[in-house]
Amino acid sequence: MRSLFAYTRRHRDIHLFARIHEIEIAPDQRLAGAVVLAAITGKPVDTEQQLLALKADLYRFELNLARNDNEHGWHIISSRWQRADLGFLTR
Repeated sequence: MRSLFAYTRRHRDIHLFARIHEIEIAPDQRLAGAVVLAAITGKPVDTEQQLLALKADLYRFELNLARNDNEHGWHIISSRWQRADLGFLTR
């Protein structure tokens, strides 16, 4: 929490750029997997080309989700992340 607080104090404007790269839903529709690409920038970014020009750090998140019947939504049951090459956005 301290690291997050310090980061937000140093960088007043924080913008998230995210793209869903892949979604797979199990046949019974109770489990799903998703791959999300995300970057944090200091200014708004609307396109992959703008993000490439900034040379921002890109991260790849692999999420495993389960359906929450009580709330009619999904929740994350596990996740994994790693840095990703910006070239991954153009594939």
